Amino acid sequence: MVSCKKDEPVETQSDPALTIVFEPSVNSEPFVADTKWYTNFSNDSFTVTKFNYYISNIKLKKSDGSTYSVPESYHLLQHVEGINKISLTKLPEGDYTGIQFLIGVDSLRNVSGSQSGDLDPSKNMFWDWNTGYIFYKLEGRFNTLTKPVKGDYAIHIGGYKGKDNCIQSCSFSLSNALQLRKNKQSKVYFKVKLEEVFQNPLFIDFDYYYATLPNNNSKEISENYRDMFLPYKVEN
Repeated sequence: MVSCKKDEPVETQSDPALTIVFEPSVNSEPFVADTKWYTNFSNDSFTVTKFNYYISNIKLKKSDGSTYSVPESYHLLQHVEGINKISLTKLPEGDYTGIQFLIGVDSLRNVSGSQSGDLDPSKNMFWDWNTGYIFYKLEGRFNTLTKPVKGDYAIHIGGYKGKDNCIQSCSFSLSNALQLRKNKQSKVYFKVKLEEVFQNPLFIDFDYYYATLPNNNSKEISENYRDMFLPYKVEN
């Protein structure tokens, strides 16, 4: 006689995971693509048909000052299409008190030729093989007091060299520690204030933007939208 014993199931543990959620708004109003008209500080009216930007080089910071750099972290947010989240997996366990990231794509990846994933040129966030990636893209319809006839606008920001370097670094402290543990999916929520592209530190309306476009005002616009993020909730 031969007897058989059923193998006991082997328990496996998954590494900690994190979802970063970006919730867009305009002047504290919910973000509505295509149809809703908003106003900026100078009472220009505008809609939004495209709102994209790159988040890259994500780092998680502990209270002792040490950081964990998430490998291969290049992510394209596309709010009109409903792509509002970044999912990170295989993270080390620990308690983290801050998050850092870049708005844009670092210089190495700008000159690395055809790439895949969110850096694939098919995402329409790449100018050509010499000038690199578009870091921030805002498009829609607008009119101003001096131009009451509605027209199309396209604010495309990029550049990684010298005085035209538009890569912006952001660092945030979290009100509650992010506790990354095995078999857990944690979340951090950010508010994204779209209107910041027009203000702080420089006030930029559509008349100014198109009047100074030949002089390449991308750098100052990138300094405006650098502070459009506000972390407001951690879920462990």
